[in-house]
Amino acid sequence: MTEYYYSSFLIADPDDAWVLETAGKWYAAKQVQGCDSISNYLSIERNYQLASPDLAEYAVQQGWAKSVQDFKFGDAYNDFLYTLLAKGRQRREITLSALRARQGSLTVPDMINVLRTHLPDGGSGINWQPQNGLFSQDVCMHGSYGMVRDSNTARSLVVHLDREHPTVFVTGTASPCTSLFKPVWLDTALPDTGPVPGDTYDPNSMFWQHELLHRATIQDFEVRAATYITDRNALEAQFVQGGLNIANAPASERGNFSAACFAQAAAIEPTWLEQVKQIPAQPKCAWIYNYAWNRFNQQAKMPGF
Repeated sequence: MTEYYYSSFLIADPDDAWVLETAGKWYAAKQVQGCDSISNYLSIERNYQLASPDLAEYAVQQGWAKSVQDFKFGDAYNDFLYTLLAKGRQRREITLSALRARQGSLTVPDMINVLRTHLPDGGSGINWQPQNGLFSQDVCMHGSYGMVRDSNTARSLVVHLDREHPTVFVTGTASPCTSLFKPVWLDTALPDTGPVPGDTYDPNSMFWQHELLHRATIQDFEVRAATYITDRNALEAQFVQGGLNIANAPASERGNFSAACFAQAAAIEPTWLEQVKQIPAQPKCAWIYNYAWNRFNQQAKMPGF
């Protein structure tokens, strides 16, 4: 089965922000007022300032809208079945509600916590298990149940738009709930993260090194994550505050700090993995979930799984 959906983009600088949404060659774009969020469905309706020529007329011709006056971009161009199954509307509501609650005082840690959101607790805590639910509404998505729910958050980033030196906080690894956000800058060399990750495990790749911790943790998330999340949060707070503090420092200083953060993350994760392995995995009601992840691990040739 081939899965696809049309793409949405956030385009921003320190002064302005836009949402651009595309459906094949057709597009609509709106200027952000206050705050906004996107997910894997088309959220723009009539409130756009830019659009493809004849966007509404084409939808009417195809029978997707009754008239140009009734035309709404998302209603007309969304794929109904995929939008329903992918739960994009629900995830956008979660992130948008979180942004509106802190509008005017949002911080980098706030944005990181939004990206780590799990349901049903609606926060980034550990009172949650990834096997819950047939369809995922989590912002931090976890694969399960094979073809029905095989999507997993691959990487995450938060950008602090300083006028001179925007700071980008990246995981470079899957599932932000188990990952560390680390600072990088566009005018400095990126830390060495090993080979570009492929479809199977590579011990020299930072992405796959983290997968050992990630995949061990999600065998019993609530119990196993508790062994290192507090330490992870404390170390990450040092990375974030340190990165913001030196955002306008010389490029060499910032590059060295970024490399040190990546090195610290790489050094500590094996310790966390050993802590996790000391806790027997006893997930509840998870045989289908375990079956799916056993297959994922076999396909990726994961050692020890």
